[in-house]
Amino acid sequence: SSDIEHQAFSGKALFRSIGLHNQQSHFFRPRIPDNMQLKSCIVDSGCSIHMFSDSSQFQNLIPSHVTLQTADKKTHSISSEGAVTLQAVQRNGIGKRIHIGRTLHTPGMHNLLSCCGVLDSGGVVHLESGNSYIKLRDDTVFPVHKRGKLFYLDYITPATKHSVPARHPPTHA
Repeated sequence: SSDIEHQAFSGKALFRSIGLHNQQSHFFRPRIPDNMQLKSCIVDSGCSIHMFSDSSQFQNLIPSHVTLQTADKKTHSISSEGAVTLQAVQRNGIGKRIHIGRTLHTPGMHNLLSCCGVLDSGGVVHLESGNSYIKLRDDTVFPVHKRGKLFYLDYITPATKHSVPARHPPTHA
């Protein structure tokens, strides 16, 4: 895991460090190690609790008896929950683990990072076109990017047998 932290970097951080702030966006792609893939979770201001579908992201899963109502007014029975650890890419391009507290295991649904959950943990969520980020209590900053009408946080995870490792992730505006 420590080699992941040192192998993930972005061209954006490099250009900022040498004073070139206005480089074209195709330079701003993190390098993803061969055995890893880039994933994203939605940073959701309307979500009251974190939700992840992939059980491999959880440190532990315990039984749960939560009934969840989604924005479309549908209810879902949640059978497990636990803590999640993500390997997110900081603004400086270096990977760092984020430990997320109570998270519902929601197979078949989108991965959602609750803004309220980040704030309750002492973090800051700033959503603004062209300047969105999550800042943790320890002042670590993770860039958040907007695609369409949603905001996303990228993270790195081991590639599975059925996935194709991300070599050239999409450029984020």
